[in-house]
Amino acid sequence: MNEIQYLKEFTRLYKENSHDKYNREVECHFFMHKENRTKITNDDYFLSCFPSAICGFGSRNTNFIYNCKLERLAKLIEGTHDVEKEELEELYTFWADENDKERLRRYYPNDIKELMPYDDFENDYYTAYPLYRLGGAYLDFEKLFDLGIDGLIHEIDSQPLNSFLRACKKSLIYLKELIKLYRDDAMDINPELAYTLNELLEHRPQNMKEVIQLMWIYVGVSEIRNYGRMDNQLARFLDDEQDAYKNIAEYKINCI
Repeated sequence: MNEIQYLKEFTRLYKENSHDKYNREVECHFFMHKENRTKITNDDYFLSCFPSAICGFGSRNTNFIYNCKLERLAKLIEGTHDVEKEELEELYTFWADENDKERLRRYYPNDIKELMPYDDFENDYYTAYPLYRLGGAYLDFEKLFDLGIDGLIHEIDSQPLNSFLRACKKSLIYLKELIKLYRDDAMDINPELAYTLNELLEHRPQNMKEVIQLMWIYVGVSEIRNYGRMDNQLARFLDDEQDAYKNIAEYKINCI
């Protein structure tokens, strides 16, 4: 799927699920990760998935929530013509208005808009910026490690479901589907990584490598990049494996 096909399908999912914002987030988020998977190599010890797409959903500092990279879209428009060009121009108009960054900016007072007209503080250099982003969240890694993905699904099923919890459950089911895709990608290239990914589909993590792999996948799809004291969470798994490895120092270095 090329960028134009991807953009059209992402926009279709966005529009079709506009009546249910929770389900829309799940559908768009899964599609983004599914179609922009990280390329696996034979020397990857762990998989991380931080996709870069022309249009997506996320918590990035300067392109957050629903966003479309309009500069990239403008370049695509330059290289097309006739019907496809008209379709892309319609998509540009739609996302120029629908980008959450632009929608939020409409609520800023006019004097702030004039004094701080730029947002991309990671790439541009100006005196001041209106800073708005998602940040400060921490995952409950202990629960994630203790329950695994299926355990989290079971915990959701143990209580009355509303639209938010149904979306939470669906997102975990889609997470398993994403792991299956990565497992299949790795099967011939990196069998050891494929084995680790398959283990995460079967049960909660059992050892240090599975724990770190689950952490990296979950962090990648959630884009939560505050980790806290991970040594408190990981040490107990390392302690359980001390006797299983003759060279525990080499094992720890590989994991790190």
